[in-house]
Amino acid sequence: MRNTIYTLLLLFLFVNVNAQEYSKLINEANKLYESKDYKMSADLYDKAFKIESENPSHLYNGACSSSLAGNTKQAFQWLNLSIEKGWTNLKHLNSDTDLENLHSKDPDNVDKRRTEVGLDPISNYIKNWDLVWDVEKYKRELPELEKLNK
Repeated sequence: MRNTIYTLLLLFLFVNVNAQEYSKLINEANKLYESKDYKMSADLYDKAFKIESENPSHLYNGACSSSLAGNTKQAFQWLNLSIEKGWTNLKHLNSDTDLENLHSKDPDNVDKRRTEVGLDPISNYIKNWDLVWDVEKYKRELPELEKLNK
């Protein structure tokens, strides 16, 4: 019985320490983002996500830091994970300047670019919102969409 109590106590302490470390890393990553040190911010998000990767807002913010640091592969991965974990603000996603370098200026090659960073085709990705990918329609609408997002 005593061993069980000690084991539970150690488990509780371990979980509590990890939660505190996660919060500390997230807070520091946010501060580094605010000071425009995107590379270091993304590095701290990476460390935090090794402890836990359940919070969609934290994952989204990590994707923003990674995007601004130029690590599009990691940015896409965290962005996709944030959506899987419940992040749904599509309007913000489309207009967020932090993610501008992830937006395709070459819609004919969007699937090629996604494949290069290990992601599924865009048609699979946007099924999260019950949408259908039509590259020709997108190209026709792109100039108007860019005006709306400025």
